[in-house]
Formats: sequence, structure tokens, C-alpha cells
Amino acid sequence: MRSEISMFKNRRGTSLILAIMILAASGLMAALLLKMVYNNWIVASLNLQKEQAFYLSEAGLEMGKKQLAKNLNWYTDLPHSEDDASWLIDSAVGEEYRFGEGRYKLIRENGKDHLYCVGKKGKATTILRLSFSTSPLKWFSWKEI
Repeated sequence: MRSEISMFKNRRGTSLILAIMILAASGLMAALLLKMVYNNWIVASLNLQKEQAFYLSEAGLEMGKKQLAKNLNWYTDLPHSEDDASWLIDSAVGEEYRFGEGRYKLIRENGKDHLYCVGKKGKATTILRLSFSTSPLKWFSWKEI
């Protein structure tokens, strides 16, 4: 009879250890799942902001086309080196517009046949460059910088 009681106590201790291990493993799996869901949500949010910044830049280029059609001598800043993204974002003088929750900055350097637009939405920034000729006014191509 004594041996049966001691066997029962050993099984109870083993069951408790097993239950703790299962609970710890379940908690770890739940934490990993939560981290994966959070990371996917962040990536999706940043992708959406990037896409919105792109469309803001595209809208800005359309506004720039309108400005150039009115006045071919229109410019916002003095000449600078070609496609300097950090200059365009931080230091370039341009016309800034708010559009919904985002904004864009339209930049044309004096004497150059490029029109830049910097679109910003949240943490995302997109820069588009439109090439054109002034005589006659003709749009060639645009690209993302």
C-alpha cells in the first residue's frame, strides 16, 4: 500500500512539471505568433504609406505640368547636382502642398529640364523626376529616384 501512495506522489509531480512545460511552450508559441502578426501589420502599413507617397508625388507632377504650361520660366530653386535625393527631401526650395494626410513638394531648378516632386506620407517618402523640353513644351518620361 505504501508503494502505491509513493507511486501516486511521483506521478503527481511529473504531471505538474509536464503541465508547466506545456503552458510555457504554449505561451512561447502565442508570443511568437503575436510578434509575427505585429510585424506583418507594420510592413503592410509601411507599404500602404509608400504607395500613398508615390501617388502624392504623381499628383504633384501633374500640378507642376500645369505650372509649366502657364509659365515656362517658372522655377523654385537654383541649380544643384543631378538626382541628389537628400537635397531634394531636406534642403531644396519648392512649392509645398498638403493633400489629405500627406504632402508633396514640387521642385524645378532654374535652367534645367527636370521637374521633381517629393511625396511624403507617414514615414514613407517617394521622389519622382519628370523630364521635359521647353520648346515646344513636351513631356518625355518620369522615373522614381
